[in-house]
Amino acid sequence: MRELRVYGMNILDNLLSIEMPIIAAVNGPVNVATEIPLMSDIVICSDNAWFQDGPHYRRGVVPGDGQHIIWDMLLGPVRARYLLLTGQAINADKALEWGVVNEVLPQEQLVERAYQLARHIALRSPMANHYSRRLFTQNLKRAVLNELSHGIGLEV
Repeated sequence: MRELRVYGMNILDNLLSIEMPIIAAVNGPVNVATEIPLMSDIVICSDNAWFQDGPHYRRGVVPGDGQHIIWDMLLGPVRARYLLLTGQAINADKALEWGVVNEVLPQEQLVERAYQLARHIALRSPMANHYSRRLFTQNLKRAVLNELSHGIGLEV
C-alpha cells in the first residue's frame, strides 16, 4: 500500500517538475491515467481520441490518483463528479468543446502538429519557457500538494 501511494505521488510530482512546456499528443483513447496528458501545457488529440476514467469507480476504487484534481480543474465540480461517477467517455470533439484539449486533428496529422508546436516553443527564450512553465503549473502543484495525498490514501 505504501509503495502504491509513493509511486502515485511521484508520477505527478515528477511530471510537474519538468521545467519546459509539455505538449501531449493523444493519438487514440485514454481510459487510464487521463491526468497525465491532461496536466500538460498543450493538449492536442486525434479525431479518434476519447477520454474516460475507466478503471476506478466502476470497479469499486476511489478515483484519487489525480483524476479528482484535473477533471475538477478542467470541467468544474459538477461535470467532473458526473464523469468520474458514471464513467462517461468524452470524445475528441466534446473534449475540444469543453476545453479539455486545444486542438483535434486527423490522426495522420497529429505528430507533425505536435512537432510544429514544439519548434515554435523552442524558438522562444529558454528562460521565458522555464518561468512560464513554473507559472502555468503553480495551481496544479498546489492542488497536488493539498489533495493528492488524501485522494491516494482513500484510493489505496
